[in-house]
Amino acid sequence: MSRFSGVYANLPTPFDDTGDALDIHRMKGLIDFLLERRIHGVACLLSSGEYPYLSQAERQTVAREVVRHVAKRVPVIVGVSALTTKEAILFAKHAEDAGADAVMVMPIQYWTLRKAEVINYFKAISRQTSLPIGIYDNPGLGGAKFTADMYRTLMVEANAQLSKDSSGNIQRVTEVVRACGPGVSILHGNHMEMLPAYLLGAAGVCTAMASVFPEACLEMHELAIVRKDWSEARRRFEDLAPLFRFCQEHALSRCVKDASELMGRPLGAQRPPLTGLDPDERRELSGLLREQGYRVAG
Repeated sequence: MSRFSGVYANLPTPFDDTGDALDIHRMKGLIDFLLERRIHGVACLLSSGEYPYLSQAERQTVAREVVRHVAKRVPVIVGVSALTTKEAILFAKHAEDAGADAVMVMPIQYWTLRKAEVINYFKAISRQTSLPIGIYDNPGLGGAKFTADMYRTLMVEANAQLSKDSSGNIQRVTEVVRACGPGVSILHGNHMEMLPAYLLGAAGVCTAMASVFPEACLEMHELAIVRKDWSEARRRFEDLAPLFRFCQEHALSRCVKDASELMGRPLGAQRPPLTGLDPDERRELSGLLREQGYRVAG
């Protein structure tokens, strides 16, 4: 198994019950929960980690404490996305100093970035860190758009060795596998596309669903990648689909915190202006969790 393959839990960032302050104790508890279930790796400060809502100091605290608590038991990927190249470099340097195994980079756009600007953004970061660089392909959240040719260029010129594919285009997996071969490990980011992504050549997944439902995500990986039992993998995915679809439709960052709280592992509030689910949505989520056999508080 490649170092960047398997099921990576994209960590929500735990806050206190108001959303005002980080809760590192809850973060450590979440990491312990995941390591006990033999998760293959963790990632922090990505979309479901609410990183745009954190200060620079908070982002550095999260990166440092996650790496320290994991203590090399599994690989840690740290998100370093920023609007400016200078700030992304600052976060990348800090992640390397903290002991991360890779950084994940999404060029955030206000003005639409040209292809050359995206390439230069990555190259500038790669010159300032020796860590493997991940391409965070997520145009739906304001990130730059990528092509398979750009993946190939970044692999050769900017030490890109992995990606979190949240492009919304399942064919991107096939295109990148064809262009880059094993040079770029695709960790698919859309849990609703998990099964077809494996079939098309993804090395794993990187999703916040794995932070709350690690057993289900690990089971899908075992069936599809290890045992190659596609019939059983499809049956299991169909079982999970109502829960997975609910989380897709109501925003993953909301659902993972509410689901974790309902199952007795509170991760605190979201940071305003974000809020959790409304009461009707929570009741629906609670019912879906019970249907999957999870014990739900209340």
